[in-house]
Amino acid sequence: MTGVKTCALPIYLKLQMIPQMAISGRVTDDRGEPIQGVVVNLYSSPVVDGERRIQSVEGQDTNDLGNFRFRGLRPGHYFVCAESHQGFPASPPLRPYAGACYPGPPNENDAGISLAPGVEQRIDMTLSPTELVSVEGKVIGATEGVIVGVLPQGQRWFQLPNHVAKVGRDGTFTISDLAPGSYDLVAGLRADEMSGATPVTVGSSGLRGVTLHMDEGVSLPVRIRSVSNQGNDQG
Repeated sequence: MTGVKTCALPIYLKLQMIPQMAISGRVTDDRGEPIQGVVVNLYSSPVVDGERRIQSVEGQDTNDLGNFRFRGLRPGHYFVCAESHQGFPASPPLRPYAGACYPGPPNENDAGISLAPGVEQRIDMTLSPTELVSVEGKVIGATEGVIVGVLPQGQRWFQLPNHVAKVGRDGTFTISDLAPGSYDLVAGLRADEMSGATPVTVGSSGLRGVTLHMDEGVSLPVRIRSVSNQGNDQG
C-alpha cells in the first residue's frame, strides 16, 4: 500500500515534584555565643509494620557560626540531638557542654517534629556548660575482651556508644568524660554488638561502685543479670 502516512501518538507523562524539605538551626552556649564542632544528629521516627521506630538519618558538625542544616529530607517526623559534650565556642577556652535533643530524646512513644513538604524547620538549641565526670565499677563473671559503654537513655537500639571502657583482668572499668545525666549501661565484645542495657543516673560527682553480674558462659551478646550501684552522688 502506498500513499498512507502513519504517525505515533504523543505520550504525556505527569510528574509530581515533591518540594524538598530541610531542618536547620544554630547551637549556642548559655551566653549566646555560637559553639563550633558540636555533633548534631538527625533521627527519623517512621511507623513500620504498625510500630513507630527510631532510625538514624545523618549527622554533621556545627560550623564556626554554630550553624547546621539537614536538607533533601522527606515528609515525616524527626528528632534533632546535639550529642557532643565537648564542643568549643568560637573563642577559647575549651568548655564541655551537656547535650540536648529537640523536641526531646528520641523514643518510640513520641512522634517528634512533623515536617511537611516544602517546609524548612528552624531549630535553635542552647547548651549549658557542665563538669565531666566518670562511671567506675566492676563486672562479675566477665569473659576476656568485654567492654562496657554508656548511651543516652532510650537510644541504645540505633546508636553506637561513644563512651566505652575495656574491662580489666580484675573486672574493673572506668568510663571517663561523661556529662551528668541519664544513661543506659551496656556491655559486649564489640561496640556495635552491645546489649544488657541497664538504666543508670550519673550525678554531678559521677557514679562509683557499679557492679554488673553477667551470666556464666555468655559470650555474645552479653546479658547482664543484675546491676547494683553504691556511692552515687547525684548532686
